Amino acid sequence: MDRQKEREAKIAKGEPVGSPERDPTAGKDLGVLALVKVLFVLLVSASLAGQFLVGSYTWGYDGKWVQAKTYWPATQKLFTETQLAQYDGKDPTKPIYLAVDGDVYDVSANRRTYGPGGSYNVLAGSEGGRSFSTGCFLTHKTHDYRGLTDREMQSVNHWKNFFAEHKDYFKVGRLLQKPIDPASPIPVHCDPKKQEEIDKREAERVAEIAKAAREKDEL
Repeated sequence: MDRQKEREAKIAKGEPVGSPERDPTAGKDLGVLALVKVLFVLLVSASLAGQFLVGSYTWGYDGKWVQAKTYWPATQKLFTETQLAQYDGKDPTKPIYLAVDGDVYDVSANRRTYGPGGSYNVLAGSEGGRSFSTGCFLTHKTHDYRGLTDREMQSVNHWKNFFAEHKDYFKVGRLLQKPIDPASPIPVHCDPKKQEEIDKREAERVAEIAKAAREKDEL
């Protein structure tokens, strides 16, 4: 208290004073750095406990979120369709890549599905956005989404999210895709009945365009 009074007297006289002394009885502000340190200690303790109890620092989990490349990904590259086709799983020394709406993913963690003999191997090394939505794996390996219904477009978005959020798949780049020629034919559906529905919708669309053009000419 004497030092405080002395300091206040100097201030009243206009004399220079240093910074006030910290009150030793005041509570200590932990701050963000201290909180980070506490969380780090807890994380290390949990990791060591996992190694001691189950023989794994990650308690047996080896998915996407405990792998370094999830947080420090390698430089992503651009693929041509020819380059992407080289990663179709036939060469066991190469990873397996698959594109969905232009985003290329490494799906090597699931070679049983995407490798030779797997149920989705036909899409490995190619663009699979439209194929996933229509089920036409052989004929719809394209980014041409013309003619798809709202439900099928929702399916495309579903698969985009599926690969982006999958615990074992990693985005490695983008597929260079040529612009779709609007004058080119829409991909034919592998199911004849669904193709009939597509043809009907297209005929109705063309008829509406023609009707609108006639009404405009009559004005």
